[in-house]
Amino acid sequence: MPLCFNPAPTDFPNQSDHVDGSVGLEEGQLEAAVSGVIYEEIEESKTVAAAANQALLHHLRRVSSSFSKDLLDKVSKVTIPDLQRVGKQYFSLLLEPTTTSTAICCNPSKVPEVKAGLEKIGHSVTVVEDLDSVLASN
Repeated sequence: MPLCFNPAPTDFPNQSDHVDGSVGLEEGQLEAAVSGVIYEEIEESKTVAAAANQALLHHLRRVSSSFSKDLLDKVSKVTIPDLQRVGKQYFSLLLEPTTTSTAICCNPSKVPEVKAGLEKIGHSVTVVEDLDSVLASN
């Protein structure tokens, strides 16, 4: 069985543990995530050419010229309770096989192994041999 389908060690929290609140987030984790988002946004406008490109994208997306600044202001105000609320409301649905559609492309030799692993964790799996035929039928 591939590593991704092996159960996680009992002392290692998975995503659903964070979403349901059984494992809390630490303030340092949140600060690191916020710093990473701010850093990436600043890096995207580091040069004059990059800033001009950002301005063009803002125009094409029909967002204000202050969109990036406003985004950074909002990101810097995110709290752990905000993450818990949003996690329960939106992210939890992504973890439920009954509310999620998942597509995986893999080497044909791995299909049986991947299919068995997904079914083991509750996902219904339909194997598509040829993506072109599926797209043509829709």
